[in-house]
Amino acid sequence: RCVPHREVVPAEDTPESVRYALEAIADRFAQALSLRDLAQEQGLTCAYLGQLISRCTGKGFARLLLEKRMQEARRLLMDDMSVGETARRCGIGDVSYFSQLYRRFFGEAPSQHHRRQKRGAAPC
Repeated sequence: RCVPHREVVPAEDTPESVRYALEAIADRFAQALSLRDLAQEQGLTCAYLGQLISRCTGKGFARLLLEKRMQEARRLLMDDMSVGETARRCGIGDVSYFSQLYRRFFGEAPSQHHRRQKRGAAPC
């Protein structure tokens, strides 16, 4: 099963700190990125930034980061990249853990998606 996931686009009245966090997720998703780091970069507490993000987006920081990584993973697998390289480029060093996350997120193993792409089957 394929579940569409849309990126969160901040509204005009979104606080600058949330905009900063969303941009950081978009730009730095392949790196080790934590809410704590982003909060420190902005001079905020981790709890406060987390609450702001949740209130403005309806999702927590970890969920937003995971969604971005999985969207990128799907794109890379469509481009015929190996599962291991895809995991690394999405900021997840452990291929087994990446496969578990991918399976939970999309309902299929990344290797299944990769094989289907090689056979030329239409993506979900």
